[in-house]
Amino acid sequence: MANLEKDRTNKKMTGRLIKETPRILKNSEQECVIVNGELEATFHCKSGFLTNLLVRKCPVLRAPMVPCFYRALIDNDQGIMNFAPALAKAGHAGKRWKNLHKQMKLCRFHVSETTSGKRKEIEVETQYRHELFDEDLQICYIFKENKGICVRMKAVFADRPYRIGFTMPLMEQWQKFSWYGRGPMETYCDRKGGGLLGIYEAPLEALSHDYMHPQENGNRTDIRWLEIGGAGRLRFTDLTGNGMDFSAHPYTLDMLDGAGHSYELPKSGAADLQLDGFQCGVGGDSPGFAF
Repeated sequence: MANLEKDRTNKKMTGRLIKETPRILKNSEQECVIVNGELEATFHCKSGFLTNLLVRKCPVLRAPMVPCFYRALIDNDQGIMNFAPALAKAGHAGKRWKNLHKQMKLCRFHVSETTSGKRKEIEVETQYRHELFDEDLQICYIFKENKGICVRMKAVFADRPYRIGFTMPLMEQWQKFSWYGRGPMETYCDRKGGGLLGIYEAPLEALSHDYMHPQENGNRTDIRWLEIGGAGRLRFTDLTGNGMDFSAHPYTLDMLDGAGHSYELPKSGAADLQLDGFQCGVGGDSPGFAF
């Protein structure tokens, strides 16, 4: 789905780029640590999640990177509940996608090394089981020479999720965002005609959009690449050719989903980055419904 790279400053020796061969630094029952040049990734073997990421020894994550299939419900996600509030007391069926990463069962965690000629590749393969998957969810992390981490997800769902992507809780120093995609305002798959393709920059606090009732907001679509500055630079590149979505907020998805008013949400702080291969549209053509 996406490729995560460190800031690569050319290091030359006799006119050639030094190859940064990935290697397994540690592989125990509890964790697996892989080094690829100046990037170091730690996986928790019991959950399969990427729990720690260092770029030039600078921490990137404040919590594990986890798959995400839920969004803070927008007014149109509520459907008929907009017109029959009594039904809302029974709970929204879409809530079953919330925090699904806490409910999934890890059924495979496998680390492999392959060599082709002088090129070495390390792959971390994870598989998860849940009733909302018709087939096991597969997430692979691939480490190649000078290529950072390539992340690939394969999923077959029993029902349609709100989004297919990852949540990355970033350390507080990662605050400056630039991207090539649609902007500068928020866009969604069915509401993006006014967002022109281009290169844009914005600080974290400018990426959110406050609605009267707090809900999903601030998404950007058709992203070819995303860079985040702070203690160095992170770069995410779409490898599908279809573009990806991203959003970033100074609050968590749980905080947004639980807020009753916008003033309850912080305006600054550490970013929660959302990277998606897909997110539902916002609807509105049929009153009260999003598709």
